[in-house]
Amino acid sequence: MKAERRDAPRRLTPELLAFYKLRAKQLRDQAYVDAVSAVWAWLKRLARR
Repeated sequence: MKAERRDAPRRLTPELLAFYKLRAKQLRDQAYVDAVSAVWAWLKRLARR
């Protein structure tokens, strides 16, 4: 059954592609926010010393 699923054509519709692009942008934006927050927290800890 798995071999049959592998051979089946993908159903990548324009809506699904748009969803994946939007989700990738959201994840990337959140990663940037998390990285900046981590750097800012590190700098604040460094300044307190």
